[in-house]
Amino acid sequence: MRDKKLPTHSKCFVDTNVWLYSFIQSQHEEKSTLSKAIIKRNEIVVSTQIINEMCVNLIKKAKFSEDKIEALIKSMYVKYPVLEPESSHKLVKQA
Repeated sequence: MRDKKLPTHSKCFVDTNVWLYSFIQSQHEEKSTLSKAIIKRNEIVVSTQIINEMCVNLIKKAKFSEDKIEALIKSMYVKYPVLEPESSHKLVKQA
């Protein structure tokens, strides 16, 4: 990975693609490593929309099973604050 300065301990709303690079091993190893670092080093906030998009893509692209998706959804709600659509819009407007 190139010498990139990553913000640390910042509150972040992470895009679906960042999540996908962190979960799917691909030829984009640098993007995968960077995505994992962003998620690990910051206080992550997710939305129900991001979780839905992530699950759809993990089923299609990585062939995740229903059980694996269910476990992922549960872990997202345990590990991160999950915003409903109305709350997400308010957060983005404040930024």
